[in-house]
Amino acid sequence: MPLYGKVGKIEVQDSYRVIDIINYYAIPLEKVTICLVNGRDVQHEQTLKEGDIISIFPPVGEG
Repeated sequence: MPLYGKVGKIEVQDSYRVIDIINYYAIPLEKVTICLVNGRDVQHEQTLKEGDIISIFPPVGEG
């Protein structure tokens, strides 16, 4: 269920991390270069909380 260029909303469990969202949407890790949570750059292991806004970006200038 790729969401490239789209917006999605899901409810997450306590202790969900950015990597869990990446896996949920089956986004290949090589297609992820920037992850933001609430506008701040984070690592894939960042834990999420209710109301967080996650932005995931692919490499720029690809192909």
